Amino acid sequence: MWDKVPAVVVTFVEHWFRSRGGNPSNKSGGKLYGRGLFSELLRPGGALTLGSDLSEQEGWHDLGQGLVKAIGNGHRHGVQDRADAERLAWSVIGLGSLLMGEVRRTYGDRAPAEE
Repeated sequence: MWDKVPAVVVTFVEHWFRSRGGNPSNKSGGKLYGRGLFSELLRPGGALTLGSDLSEQEGWHDLGQGLVKAIGNGHRHGVQDRADAERLAWSVIGLGSLLMGEVRRTYGDRAPAEE
């Protein structure tokens, strides 16, 4: 069971960011996913920019992209049989929670798209 948690967490966090970021669309008018979504929302000047200076903003941007690229890509395209599956699952939950918590801290419980 633990091996399925990272994929579900990344999908949930991606949806959470999309809904709070105004449901940005791609060039074809469709939904943004993964790297593109986090790139659009967390980039300096984006709808959910985090951090007070450019270096921090780039760091949060990279962290969000890292979640979907490193964890999402590897775990949404197949279940991984790992001895440390529970530890990884809790770590991914923590990373998703950190990103969501920083948006809440910066924008309040009601993020811009929910107002």
